[in-house]
Amino acid sequence: MQRKVVGFIVCTLLITAAAFSVVGTDKNRNSLNEKYTRSNLERSVPLNGLFEWPMFRHDLNNSGYSPSLAPDDDTVLWSKYIGDWVDSNPTLKDERLYIVGDNYAGVGGADLWCLNPFTGDEIWKTNIPDEFVFGSPTVANDRVYVLGTYFNLYCYDANNGDLLWDFESYGHCGPMVVGDKLYFGCSLGDKNGFYCLNATTGEIIWVHDPTTSYQACTPAIVDGKVYIGNGWYFYCLNAETGAEIWNSPDKSDWGSAAVFNNRVYTNYDKLYCLDAENGDELWTYPNGDIHCSPAIAYGNVYVGNDDGKVYCFDPETGDLIWESISIGYMVNDVAVADDKVFIPVGGLGTLSKLVCLDAYSGEVIWDGPFGGTYGTYSAPAVAYGNVYVGAGEYGYIYAFGTPNEPPEIPSEPDGPSEGIVGVEYTFDTSTTDPEGDDVYYLFDWGDGTNSGWQGPYASGAIVDASHTWIEIGDYEIRAKAHDGRRESDWSEPHTITIVEGPKLEIGAITGGLFKVKAKIRNEGATAATGVQ
Repeated sequence: MQRKVVGFIVCTLLITAAAFSVVGTDKNRNSLNEKYTRSNLERSVPLNGLFEWPMFRHDLNNSGYSPSLAPDDDTVLWSKYIGDWVDSNPTLKDERLYIVGDNYAGVGGADLWCLNPFTGDEIWKTNIPDEFVFGSPTVANDRVYVLGTYFNLYCYDANNGDLLWDFESYGHCGPMVVGDKLYFGCSLGDKNGFYCLNATTGEIIWVHDPTTSYQACTPAIVDGKVYIGNGWYFYCLNAETGAEIWNSPDKSDWGSAAVFNNRVYTNYDKLYCLDAENGDELWTYPNGDIHCSPAIAYGNVYVGNDDGKVYCFDPETGDLIWESISIGYMVNDVAVADDKVFIPVGGLGTLSKLVCLDAYSGEVIWDGPFGGTYGTYSAPAVAYGNVYVGAGEYGYIYAFGTPNEPPEIPSEPDGPSEGIVGVEYTFDTSTTDPEGDDVYYLFDWGDGTNSGWQGPYASGAIVDASHTWIEIGDYEIRAKAHDGRRESDWSEPHTITIVEGPKLEIGAITGGLFKVKAKIRNEGATAATGVQ
């Protein structure tokens, strides 16, 4: 009986203490607006890497896939002349577009352009003392890395285009950056080989196979391993040391491999599927083309071919799912987004164009002409709801898409102004989108953390997010919105003051007599209750 009484009293005191701790409970609201609440288990969409395309083939897997929206027709959002020729692939990060335009006349060399991706307006431009550039600029660590075709690898400040350092080398690929390491293949006399450099200083960390040219393929870097071909062999290397894990002969040339679900897909005389752990051949399909890199999306493998068709395969079995009609001469890679497949075709006397296919059937949805008749080596990039591609000898960069305004700035987050360490509090905000698009939200909690991009939610809906602070202090909470294409500015801040919470101490229980002592401390105040 005494145990039951003790349990009842202890529970009662715990409930009482909890009641004291609710300093800023979320107020009740009765609103005509639809209200959403998202837990950590529901869909959370981070912006980086999803709506952007910051490197060759979008990501370190070389997937060629973006979860961005993509155009439904061939509307040209803008175009801009950037040089005598454009072989470089565009890359996009932090609402900036980076691409190289080659110059065969005038000042010579090439120009690295930084453009507004929504208007094409120049943000900055810098001259590269190199003949031309085939690879993608890579954007990481607030820097832009560009591999010249004849002279150097260049590192520029992404904010203003200032040259930070260069490294004697050349090739046709895009360098890849993981943390503070930069990886690329090189073909330059005694600088042959595959290199790992310090991405901050340009100093060599390690070199693999310095007797062989690695000028064409861009590496995929997955789970601490580098997957790279040199035109003859395909290698798997340790990303930290450069030690060879395995190799497979005659599996690569110009096309770069994609890695997904512990499998490697590489295109040469055949399309090969290799085991990523040991290089064993799992399946092949006899439609190889040394130029085109595979893409991985929607549980499929997509690849272009020199017969003018795009093919879609089952990644597990290699079974052909569909093949498109012959759409034109192609020497470059497909990009996949929004249930669509994009590839530039043309040349050999026919006008270049960007073709959009249905990702599940291969049927042509639209095509848009954009260049000359030589063909284009610039692969498309999909970001901010648009498709960007260079136009070969026509010298232009094209953006296919429709004009879009960002969501309005969200309202100041609404919620408690006081709280206790370790207690979760909920805040809401809302905004509208000018085009009525669904909206994603990001809450910044003022303590160095954020909610991650959450959504999508209907335009105008009230959206909740919750957070727990672990240290006392004043914190400013802000919110911004994104419509899948563009993001708003930050809202006005809402300040919450977090203080130390109450502490409950249970005294000793002895024999038939017992004492329960509870102390609730909050901002220096102490309340004691005893039962005897």
